[in-house]
Amino acid sequence: MERIELSILNKLLRNGLIDISEYEFYKYGLEVLVMNLLPVLLIVFISILSRNVIYGFSFLCAFIPIRINAGGYHCSKIINCLFIFMLLFTLSIFIQKYINHSLLQIIGIVSILLIYKFKPQSCDFIENYDNRIHKVKKEIKIISIFFLIITLLVADTGFRNGTYSACIINVILHLIGVYNLEKGENNGNK
Repeated sequence: MERIELSILNKLLRNGLIDISEYEFYKYGLEVLVMNLLPVLLIVFISILSRNVIYGFSFLCAFIPIRINAGGYHCSKIINCLFIFMLLFTLSIFIQKYINHSLLQIIGIVSILLIYKFKPQSCDFIENYDNRIHKVKKEIKIISIFFLIITLLVADTGFRNGTYSACIINVILHLIGVYNLEKGENNGNK
């Protein structure tokens, strides 16, 4: 992955599209873009291959805003993060096909209610820490209420199961993150 990024940056530099003084800035931006875009593209790819497009779409729509605001366990290496995320998503597809839908719904709703009570772990805010924490807590509450209402109103099983699975995985990652923080391990959290 890093070779591709460097190749793109060197081509931009050779063609005069960026200045050498801006190289590190663009390198960081490209790393962030790849780090955020690649998992989404992989989820879309797996969803299409497994014929679970609605499930994948709802999974991403639920997973991303919760994860951004609530935080949780983080791998120390990007490649490990990608592998674990793809593994969790793929397992969730298979599990939702074989688990009783009422049980998944109950666990999903309990997960959404737990998310409502989350304290954010992604506390890498530099300024106005108290204001930012309060805002993020409020966002988590709004997000959880939104997903609770949506899952109760939408009749599509794939959509509901994708949302429930994303919430369940977020709860698990959040609890692992809390456990690691209490043990004193950083696990990538700031």
